[in-house]
Amino acid sequence: MTYEFTTGRLTVIDWRQALQICGESFYRQLLALLTPRVTQALPDCWQGVSAATIESWFAQRAAEGEILTLLSPESHDLVGLLLLFADERADASASAATLHIGYLLGEAFQGKGLAKELLQGLIDHCRALGTVGALVGGVEAANQASRHLLEVCGFGIQSQNREHLFYQLQL
Repeated sequence: MTYEFTTGRLTVIDWRQALQICGESFYRQLLALLTPRVTQALPDCWQGVSAATIESWFAQRAAEGEILTLLSPESHDLVGLLLLFADERADASASAATLHIGYLLGEAFQGKGLAKELLQGLIDHCRALGTVGALVGGVEAANQASRHLLEVCGFGIQSQNREHLFYQLQL
């Protein structure tokens, strides 16, 4: 199943394709995205990635789920990542998958409406596919910007604990 799509300002493609397009600058651009500010709310394995470990670190992340890259259509610069994980607990007989989503944008690309454009593009694409029944995204409770974004895109709170909220959108 391919989840590749385009929006007005983003080309969302599999990371292997982006690696071919970007060539040797791919890992350098990826490392530049992973600043402490961008990764602060992410799991420990996303912290402290270095030039010496970026390729093996990325291979480990790619083995965990599907990674799509967000490229600028004009420059082919790496803008961010979209991570998709199929719900392993879902009923195998269910006709539509539940996808858990995660995304990040480099600091230089934040605050420009790209996250909303990305999510709306993903929602539209998944609806067109007809094989995805729901999208689920988790955020830190203190991350008001991400919470607002999910709500604006139609997600509702599925569950929460003291530190995190989990939002779901039925497609």
